[in-house]
Amino acid sequence: MSRTPYVGAATLWIGGVLTAIVSALAGVATLLIAKDVLGTPVLRWVGINNQTLVQTDIVTVVVVAVVASILATGLMHLLLVAAPKPLVYFGAISYLILVLSYIPIFLFEQPWSLKFAALALHTVVGLVIIGLVTTVTDRAADPDRTSR
Repeated sequence: MSRTPYVGAATLWIGGVLTAIVSALAGVATLLIAKDVLGTPVLRWVGINNQTLVQTDIVTVVVVAVVASILATGLMHLLLVAAPKPLVYFGAISYLILVLSYIPIFLFEQPWSLKFAALALHTVVGLVIIGLVTTVTDRAADPDRTSR
């Protein structure tokens, strides 16, 4: 009979919801610091064919941070159940997705200050999500305990 590692799904997903809240707040704080303190707008790409840049608003930051947090939690849950080294794969996948999120920033001609503001926003939100989901996993997964 095959046994899978124990995963405290409730703990993992409650941690995922809390990660969504913290990452959204971190994103809003980064956006407000860039716009209001440093005077640098954070731009985002609108449409694939319509190569237009618009200023990022708070709602967009919150929605993207929440969706990314929930997707990261789902990925971690899947990896905990199915992967031989879930934290290694989660780290590799998460950091590669974070790096891929930088690509649209460099597709447009814009001053470096605007690029750095967008990079800061992506980096802060991404690192908060990766760090918190990984931390929650320490509590939610017990490799010595198995479920039947």
